[in-house]
Amino acid sequence: MTTDQLPETTIGGKHFNRIKKHGDRTCVLAPWRDGRRQNEFIAYTWLEREVMVDRVAYGLLALGLQPGDRVAIIGENRLRWLDAFFATTIAGGIVVTVYPTMTAQETEVILGDSGARFAFASTREIADKVLSRFGDLPSLEHIIVMDPIKDTADPVMPFEALQALGDESPAPEEIRQRVLAQNADDLAVLIYTSGTTGEPKGVMLTHANFMSQTIVTKIFNMNKDDIWLSHIPLCHSFGMTGDLLGSGEAGGTIALAPSIDPEEMRWALTTVRPTIMLSVPRLYEKMYLKIQTTLSQKPAIAQKLFAWAHGIGREAFTYRGAGQSLPGPLKAKHRIADRILAKARKQAGFDHLRVAYAGGGPISPKLVLFFQGLGIDIYQGYGLTETSPVVAVNLPGNNKLGSVGPAIEGAEIVIGTDSEILIRGPMVMKGYWNKPEATAEAIDNDGWFHSGDIGHLDEDQYLFITDRKKEIIVTSGGKNIAPTRIENLFNMDPLVEKVIVIGNDRKFLSALIGPNFEELDRWARSRSLPVEPRAELVRRPEVLEIYQASINKVNAGLARFETIKKFIVVDHPFSEETGELTATQKVKRRVVDETYKEVIDKLYEE
Repeated sequence: MTTDQLPETTIGGKHFNRIKKHGDRTCVLAPWRDGRRQNEFIAYTWLEREVMVDRVAYGLLALGLQPGDRVAIIGENRLRWLDAFFATTIAGGIVVTVYPTMTAQETEVILGDSGARFAFASTREIADKVLSRFGDLPSLEHIIVMDPIKDTADPVMPFEALQALGDESPAPEEIRQRVLAQNADDLAVLIYTSGTTGEPKGVMLTHANFMSQTIVTKIFNMNKDDIWLSHIPLCHSFGMTGDLLGSGEAGGTIALAPSIDPEEMRWALTTVRPTIMLSVPRLYEKMYLKIQTTLSQKPAIAQKLFAWAHGIGREAFTYRGAGQSLPGPLKAKHRIADRILAKARKQAGFDHLRVAYAGGGPISPKLVLFFQGLGIDIYQGYGLTETSPVVAVNLPGNNKLGSVGPAIEGAEIVIGTDSEILIRGPMVMKGYWNKPEATAEAIDNDGWFHSGDIGHLDEDQYLFITDRKKEIIVTSGGKNIAPTRIENLFNMDPLVEKVIVIGNDRKFLSALIGPNFEELDRWARSRSLPVEPRAELVRRPEVLEIYQASINKVNAGLARFETIKKFIVVDHPFSEETGELTATQKVKRRVVDETYKEVIDKLYEE
């Protein structure tokens, strides 16, 4: 576009400056070419990406995109998602992210409220979902499909047609002027969030909000030689900021995992061998369970050898984590132990991993200790969509288990009434789109954002999270209970995918258990039990007995009023697709209460 250095205060300015600086270096690794899925990761340089993004940006200008117009992107992570994002941004538009798993009605609400003029859809099925509501979306003009498609009719447009429009009318100088006209406080992205309760709210994130996050790349010394494995949704602020913009800030490479399917993730990890991985705790839990399952199938001598090596690795980490040298005897043992651990890391695709970050929910200290013993430190951080998202993160050399770290540079954290976490700083959103009352409720007159999370700060100003304020269960006996803390105690149980604790206004706590069917089926087959139909499997006395044992184990460490008295095992794992969880695996408690009302009521029948 230009050889001039552009201001680093906007996403567009950073984008073009990185192209100028890194040119022929690899920018993206992705198993896509021309919109089609491939069976290998293809490398794209910064200069190649410039051409790809510019074609789409010029196409949007040809369609009449004006500065401030909203452009929705509906789809899973893929190369053309990146094209749509950066093209919209440099053309002066505002990106509106929409999860592909949303229903037609939910999608309509977001497109209607945002007034989106154009919408990118990853598949024809998603485009048809939008098309079914097109008559109720007066602002929407075109639906652009990322997958190659043949049969189209207005308003559906192939991605290739948009690129062709761009080829016919290149406008590099107009794009340059639009980037130069953008200010740090201009709105860049609208991310709709309803959290776990309430109606969708459009979180207004500015260029300055995203710039506040660049400190994270400095904390972990992220650089041009790093490779990010992007697998959490780019629709979410964590994936967008941490993976997409974080890799760009450092001038590194973002590798797009094709999906979060366990086999696909294993393929991506062992193929890409990332150095940076930002994820939610559940993915690390699944990796732990996979390693444990694999170990359980090894000979006893191999299991003992790994246990010895892991113990030495854990002991060594207590020194290295504190920045200390290993004592002589331990150093000699660790040389041998690490050869064993290195094989395990390589088999998992972790052999080059140097920064593993967990966000979106609490992670078990036991899990962190396991990975530390393996030679990998997991840093937990904290943030919300409304804070762009990171406001606190643990630090290299001072990773305090159980905490989410101290506030990042520029962020202020205080504990308000009812132990609510309050946040102030350049990462706090501009407000909620079209919702001034909700904005005033969330951000007070002194600029403090009321997070709705409960926590405390220790003597070192490290933040500890207890639970969501709105999710605290109050039993009919008046006991206040944090359900997330109890639910997380099941996360390392190989037979459990997710537990949801119930009990608001009830006499006692109960639970809905979503099984890990891969492990449950393996357990059942080992005992010659039929695994189908699942509805019958989860009701078998033998199955109920093993889940009762899991509950008894958790109950043993809880106060009496916190214990789970009754439970039901459901015949499917809870997920975003089935509606019980958000994209970051948080429980949608209102949805669960409504969906399972009849089942829950039966638990409390006398």
